[in-house]
Amino acid sequence: MICRHCGKEIADGVKFCNYCGKRLGKKICPKCGSEIPEDGLFCGECGMRVDDDSANGDKVIEETAVAEASAVNCTNKTNYKKYFEYASCAFAAFAALIGIIFTFFIGLKVNGSEGVVLESSIITIYDYFGKMYESLSELNSEGSWIQYSDLDIAAYYTYAALGTTVAAIALLSMAVFAIITVLKCVKQFINKEDGANFAKPAIATFLSFAVFSAAFYAFHNVGYVGNDDSMQLYYGDANLAGIILGGISTGAYFVSKFVQRISELKDKKAFFDFTGALAIGLIAIVLTVLIAKPVSKISYDLSLYGQTITYKVSSSCSFTSFITSLVFRDSDENLLTFICCGTIGYVLQTVLIALTAKIVYNMAVRVSEGCGKSSVGTSVSCFVLSAACLAIAVALTVKLTGMNEHIDYTVSYAIPIAVLILNAVMLACIVVINKLSFKTSCAINVQE
Repeated sequence: MICRHCGKEIADGVKFCNYCGKRLGKKICPKCGSEIPEDGLFCGECGMRVDDDSANGDKVIEETAVAEASAVNCTNKTNYKKYFEYASCAFAAFAALIGIIFTFFIGLKVNGSEGVVLESSIITIYDYFGKMYESLSELNSEGSWIQYSDLDIAAYYTYAALGTTVAAIALLSMAVFAIITVLKCVKQFINKEDGANFAKPAIATFLSFAVFSAAFYAFHNVGYVGNDDSMQLYYGDANLAGIILGGISTGAYFVSKFVQRISELKDKKAFFDFTGALAIGLIAIVLTVLIAKPVSKISYDLSLYGQTITYKVSSSCSFTSFITSLVFRDSDENLLTFICCGTIGYVLQTVLIALTAKIVYNMAVRVSEGCGKSSVGTSVSCFVLSAACLAIAVALTVKLTGMNEHIDYTVSYAIPIAVLILNAVMLACIVVINKLSFKTSCAINVQE
């Protein structure tokens, strides 16, 4: 067989010449696909001029190769996003599982002066469904060496009722978010419904656990340091493990979502919004930690029994500690005020924790997806609540320390003041980035 392009002798039946590389066989019009005689220069059907290269498909092959390469790149890009989408779903599911499991392990441990944690020094949410009320039922019982007034008992029951409410809402909210997560998961992966997204309620399930862990910590967060003894409360080991594991998983979820849009940060406006939202999110995380801290610190010296011995005490107070602060005293004159103001202060503190966690979530969505809620209204509410908490803490502490004129008190409100300042900074940052770069909704919502 002779190649019609270069005249070399080649083997029979081959499709390309071994010497010139030209395609052999019939000439085909690249425009209409009609056959053309080997020595023809024009197509008899459409009149298009053809040469050997185009008529034998070399040009078509080249264009096809380019198209195929482009398709491969597009497929790789799609697969890259799809893999991160799968990873984000896995992280969200794990965060939800952590929230469900560790809600049942919300609790605190008490470290004494020797740093030993006793079994009886562990406080859990289950104490407020039985153990606490068993102890209260023994007040003023026969054989009791202390006679409590009705207002003393009311103070203790108010304290217990607040603890029970927090524990019950923690379990209830976890159950609600868990059910919503399962239903959304069925719609997204089984029913294949458009717009179904189980990740958001899954993350909310973990955040519910984190919020009520902080609220339970704030409820009990008291401590003191004396000459030879001390006492401080910390998160229980299981509770702390849940917060760490869930926090890592939640962070990984938002990172995997962010990686899918990292190319958008080439735009200066998008990059500014990203860095601003990230900074606000970090401020909100710090605030969530600080809000659960004691609302005031009282330091004083006690001279025991008129001797020259000085007993130095530094006490950290939570809102709930004021509820029972006047029990054992000779007068119930101010106890009702302490019960009411302490209860209101703690409720506002818990709401503040929840709203701050909401801002953390909104900023995480903003970082990972480039859009979301503005959080201005939520931030304003946080600022107002932090101011109210500070005012109540000051009023209660001043009232308590003013009841004994013979003791010199040194009072500190460093934590609530820091919370108020950080809330002001956070509000200012949110307003600025909203004015300059914020999108309230995503232009494109792609379900992988």
